[in-house]
Amino acid sequence: MRQSQSGYARLAVRADHVAAVAWARDAKLPCRVSPELGGWVGICFLDDGAGSVAPDGRQVDQVAVGLTGDLGCVAVLAVLYDQAVLRLAAYDRGAEAASAVSRPDGGGPAATRAPAAEIAGRCGRPEAGELVAAALADTGLEAVERHRRASELLGLPAYVVGQTLLGTPGQAVDAVVTRAGRPEVLFAATVTKLDGWVVPVDGWAVAVAVAVAVARGRGSGPGAASLLPFAGAVSAAHRQPGLYLWQEGTAGGYAVFRKGRLLDAHAWGDAWVIVAFDDETRAALAPPLGDAALLAAAFDCGDAEVALRALTRRRDDPGRLHDELCELLGVPPAALAVARGQRDPAEVPGAQRPEPVSAVRAVWRAAREGQTSGWYRALNAVLTPVFLLGAAVQIVAWREDGEGWRLAFGGWLLLCALVCAWYVRPGRNVPAGQ
Repeated sequence: MRQSQSGYARLAVRADHVAAVAWARDAKLPCRVSPELGGWVGICFLDDGAGSVAPDGRQVDQVAVGLTGDLGCVAVLAVLYDQAVLRLAAYDRGAEAASAVSRPDGGGPAATRAPAAEIAGRCGRPEAGELVAAALADTGLEAVERHRRASELLGLPAYVVGQTLLGTPGQAVDAVVTRAGRPEVLFAATVTKLDGWVVPVDGWAVAVAVAVAVARGRGSGPGAASLLPFAGAVSAAHRQPGLYLWQEGTAGGYAVFRKGRLLDAHAWGDAWVIVAFDDETRAALAPPLGDAALLAAAFDCGDAEVALRALTRRRDDPGRLHDELCELLGVPPAALAVARGQRDPAEVPGAQRPEPVSAVRAVWRAAREGQTSGWYRALNAVLTPVFLLGAAVQIVAWREDGEGWRLAFGGWLLLCALVCAWYVRPGRNVPAGQ
């Protein structure tokens, strides 16, 4: 599905999957309809929700009113504007029941307490009202994270959170595999608040969400939303690609992140139903199709490009396709065993459950871990004397003319020299798999 540049619109509808698909077709509404999970069906639109979502100009609110009225059901609408402002609203049988707006400069839980309580009640979770209000008012979280937290509290499926629709509900495989070093992996895990395990496997690192690792097969996996931010962060930290793998039954696929961006993605047996009325819209709503050349280049295995292209065109069990994909990319079979829950992460030597911390604490922790790349140490080795020389020049000039700004600037340069020297110190180069 196309990613919006400014936000997204998502509907979680408490209705039968077949009825939801039929309604969308009758209403001439281009969208993707998810499988049912926990009594909820997800409906995602081509546009970002800030404008019309139907060819006739209907707004997403009008769609929610019409859908709940015709099907006699409840729906929860989430609209993210400009990556910062989140609107969460409940609709019940053709009418808006409540609407809460979560802003970076919001007025605290009191501003959303009443609508949050109403939304929680409509979702059958009246006890969660206060917690939902607190989540929406948490300015320490990005808007997508506030949406994710609210959805968890309301019992809504995780796949209605986020712009990228990769994966399916209740995933049996939900993991990220990378060759980045241990400090970079742990740094990415902490800053993205990964609630799961980082497991070293033969020079690689495998990240799995804790709910998947502990409750495999119960349909309680958190879905792609929880691991995709980590995959992007870890690929930016060390310029090593991050490979995201997902599978649910006969559906599965992968996504590759490089330098912090989604580089390539592919899906086999996508379980979402596409409702479209022209080829262009259908192509935009279709599941991602992988580019073998990009995948081979990302993992530096150009000789496997032909085999990878054939793999993306195959129709087979996703588990078997994942096996062949990892073999072509050089990922060890033990990594898939961890991803599939066949090995308990807690029993793998060196496995860790990173503690979610702030970015500042994560940087300090990464520094204490030691250096992981020779070029970075060499760069800091060059910068250290440069900063020391600059500090000395400013301090000497200050003693001559007494200008206070020279002393402040010299002190700042001295601090920079100390920081660079810290990164040059002898440290442990710890590969991810050791």
